[in-house]
Amino acid sequence: MNKTDQTNCTDVGDEDLAVMLDSLAEAMRKPMRNVKNPQPVVGWQGGKRWLVKELMPMIPKHHTYVELFCGGGALLCAKQSSPAEVINDKNSELVNLFRVVKWHLDPLIEELDWCLNSRAEFEGWKEQRGLTDIQRAARWLLRMKNGFGGAPDHFGRGATGGGASFSSKQGKIALLRAFSRRLDKVCIENLDWKECVKFYDRKQTVFFCDPPYTTGKAKTYGAWTIDDLASFREEGLDQMRGTWILTIDDTPANRGLFKDCFINSYSRKNGINRSSGSTPSDYHELIIRPDDGRHREI
Repeated sequence: MNKTDQTNCTDVGDEDLAVMLDSLAEAMRKPMRNVKNPQPVVGWQGGKRWLVKELMPMIPKHHTYVELFCGGGALLCAKQSSPAEVINDKNSELVNLFRVVKWHLDPLIEELDWCLNSRAEFEGWKEQRGLTDIQRAARWLLRMKNGFGGAPDHFGRGATGGGASFSSKQGKIALLRAFSRRLDKVCIENLDWKECVKFYDRKQTVFFCDPPYTTGKAKTYGAWTIDDLASFREEGLDQMRGTWILTIDDTPANRGLFKDCFINSYSRKNGINRSSGSTPSDYHELIIRPDDGRHREI
């Protein structure tokens, strides 16, 4: 190193050094991998990732697309953008995360930089959810990503790796960036389904409805009864001017309630049982559409 180089190095002031460190930190925050197509940023019990290929061809031509019970948003991520799109969910933590991902992505990523895949932090976040919306979003996201079975209650880990707590921080950030782009023109609501239908129902609206199922023990939402589902049909689906697509668990009672509609049935292996080493059980679901002339190209 010559004398000139030595002078340049020693002349770097505190302000210049701070700028250099900020630039280095920003470069380190950038994801190592790029996610071109948006994907759900949280796993969701009852999510529709595995049904997306079946659902996509069933979406008729429309102007406004509304998800009444959004959950993780797998179908929203997979479909092409509509002129108007709305996602709605009653879970305030989920909606807060989506809003922060859309409007405050960089501060959210900065908050995640301070978080570890740690059992102690995981348990602490259950007690202290965060003082700001951004802190809440970061802590709830990591509880969902690091929790067992897509639930924020139990720290997921494996003795030899592969558990949720071994997941990549850079991978999470890449998912967030792609999902933020998908939310660019999407309206995010936190309404009861009745209020959402009342405001957005038009002839050119298609509602994707994935309500709580009538069987199962999902931690992220309470199960419906057959009476809840009957009320949803009578007060919601049957009153809509637009059309709808419903996903629900396959039971004799549910089939009977929608016997006058188009019904398609699908089966898959239960994911949690499959990974636990026990004999996987079959899980059966229905995709239902109205057979009254509404479900057509509008």
